[in-house]
Amino acid sequence: MKNLPIGIQTFESIRDPKKDYIYVDKTDFVHELTRTDGRIFLSRPRRFGKSLLLSTIKARFEGKRELFRGLKIDALTEDWEAHEVLHIDFNLGKMDVEGNLEKVLEEQLTLLESRYGIQPLTDLVDYRMSRIVEAAYEKRKRGVVVLVDEYDKPLTENLGNPALLEHNRSVLRGLYGSLKSADAMLRFVMLTGVTRFSQTSVFSGFNNLLDISMETCFSAICGITEEELLDQFSPYIDALAERNEMTREACVAHLRREYDGYRFAWPAERMYNPFSLLGVFRFLRFSSKWFESGTPQFLVKALAAGNYNLASTMLDLVDEASLKDIDAHRQAYPVALLYQSGYLTIVGFNKRRKQYRLDFPNGEVREGFLKGLLAVCVPSRFDGTNAAYDIIDAFEEGNYEAMFARVKRFLTGVPYDIQPSKPWELYYENVLYVIFRLAGLDVIAEDRTATGRIDLTLRGKGTTLVCELKLDGTVDEAIKQIRDMDYAEKYKADGRVFIVGLNLSSAERNIADWRIEKA
Repeated sequence: MKNLPIGIQTFESIRDPKKDYIYVDKTDFVHELTRTDGRIFLSRPRRFGKSLLLSTIKARFEGKRELFRGLKIDALTEDWEAHEVLHIDFNLGKMDVEGNLEKVLEEQLTLLESRYGIQPLTDLVDYRMSRIVEAAYEKRKRGVVVLVDEYDKPLTENLGNPALLEHNRSVLRGLYGSLKSADAMLRFVMLTGVTRFSQTSVFSGFNNLLDISMETCFSAICGITEEELLDQFSPYIDALAERNEMTREACVAHLRREYDGYRFAWPAERMYNPFSLLGVFRFLRFSSKWFESGTPQFLVKALAAGNYNLASTMLDLVDEASLKDIDAHRQAYPVALLYQSGYLTIVGFNKRRKQYRLDFPNGEVREGFLKGLLAVCVPSRFDGTNAAYDIIDAFEEGNYEAMFARVKRFLTGVPYDIQPSKPWELYYENVLYVIFRLAGLDVIAEDRTATGRIDLTLRGKGTTLVCELKLDGTVDEAIKQIRDMDYAEKYKADGRVFIVGLNLSSAERNIADWRIEKA
């Protein structure tokens, strides 16, 4: 079997014949991007191959045709003219400490100045970058290529620190603004990142920046399609199936369920996360490594604070602008951040409204995100995963009394000092949504009916539980509302239906009591 390119983000290394790495050929996309002058932006989640893509583009513009022999681009172009390539990488340091952005830029600008024999005359980033571009152009008398990896890291790492975010934004504005005056000397510019920030002037330094993040024709530019998986990793699939005592078909189905499912446009192919697949094949063991590699705690805590309805995200249709841009000056951006970070993906499209429907892309992300969120919402002495197993076991056995008793026991871990900024109903609706989805149930919050909205609907194995939540009320009130509004009618044709009244106590910070009746 060929070697797995784990941790390899350099095209030259991955194409070294002595190392015999697997390479999933994306050079047809590289050709399409680079055949004309362009100012390109691409957003993709962490660990999706953005750095390798930029490294491939760098090698292409440096004229290293020998590295591309036998690849798709080799038959598509004869233009291998070498250009000067300026590569700036913000992966090289933590950006949540004041002054670290300046240190990273200082190191990289100094190296570029040294390459072209420039003596810095000032500390101003924009002036130094302008001189570097000019020197690079003069060296070959042809357009310069500028590649910026993870452009947004100095911003996303400071979403919870408005002062440092604003400072870093102004530094970046100077860096990118210097390219505007040098536009005539630029052959190609590309920025990659996880998020696209609006109203921050970060992009004001570019003329006609083309965002390809949600274009169907570039949806597979990063990541691995199932066809590429079956073609390039076939021996590893066989070995994985054998190690786990599965058929090949069952193994592929498990890989698809746990690691596939990312969509970055509609219509578009479903994509696997390369980092996840390589982790599985390395030890021939199904694992969940992607979520562990860098959970955005600010996002998790914002959701856990109870001022945002996570469940509604799975139901509401959102337009393209809501998914593309984040306004760093407002807090109402969890949907865009969840999508751009890879925790949600496109699962449907309403043509009439031109809006997208979102959900978790796969089992790995669903379980990882919900466990992380639950740990912040309820830092309980009881393990959330075991609680979820107990809950689904009770549900499948039809022992719904035991199921809600287990939920109540788990919720005893809610810290006394938690003070959601919104009413407690929303906090508990989020917590219940998370625990039931972690258990594997189909959960619908604010479930619309002809007569109103059901607080929580739980479905699985031919059974539906219609739940009404009351804060400091009574179970009788909850049951009466369900019956008066005929909420259960919507599901009576689908199998067994039970109605559940839940009374939440703000004093106890838990479910005070409940009652379960047949619909």
